[in-house]
Amino acid sequence: MSNLNSFDFCQTLDPKIFTRISEWIADTITTISIFIVPEGSGDESLGIVMKFVDSLGSLKSVSIVGHVNIDVTPIILSLRKHSSSLITLKLALCTIDDDAMKSLSEHDQLREIVFHQLHFSSNHEIPLPLISLPRLKSLNYWEYNSTNSPVHRIIRDNGENLTHLNIHTNIERCIKLFDTISTNCPFLISFTTPISEQRDFIALFSILERCNHLKRLCIHEFNIININEGYIVLYRIHTRFFIVSENQ
Repeated sequence: MSNLNSFDFCQTLDPKIFTRISEWIADTITTISIFIVPEGSGDESLGIVMKFVDSLGSLKSVSIVGHVNIDVTPIILSLRKHSSSLITLKLALCTIDDDAMKSLSEHDQLREIVFHQLHFSSNHEIPLPLISLPRLKSLNYWEYNSTNSPVHRIIRDNGENLTHLNIHTNIERCIKLFDTISTNCPFLISFTTPISEQRDFIALFSILERCNHLKRLCIHEFNIININEGYIVLYRIHTRFFIVSENQ
């Protein structure tokens, strides 16, 4: 087992197995994926996972997949030991709070964040401090109903470094979000987003005009049946295409 560097497991695994694995390969595992199920999401079960994470030498990639309303903040906080090595963090279908978000700034090697359908419990009276991730390059963010989304804050605080964005939201704020991206991400190379309304399509103009390093634009789930052609003129300047509004 000396070559084993990745371990996927459910948090209901017998504690004895965790102990034996940490004895065998604690210094070789760099990637873990944790699957949290409802019947094993109590404090004792999560505590075993945290102890196991703490026993590992250094982690480069962590993925946590849970279910609605399960708070994984304790596990995120337990990753502080690996703040100098963690490169990729993926969270899906779980809840984190302000303390978890604040702790991200301790991970100065973090380059990729994937947040899929998270819930954020937040103290509105105390605003989040700067979320500084000096090496963050890629943000993959999918949400559907979160009212405390930190996506604007992450982009504002780290836009100078971001080169790849995959943003999916159906909340009524596409125009503001696209403006935040165009203002803060001058070195953006790749941008992926769904488009469901004509105004969302028009809102892309600011990104196309300001993000001069953009090489890849992927518009998926394009659900607009008819676009008013009078709004749009397609210009080709050198080898790049710009979409601009006739009303500008």
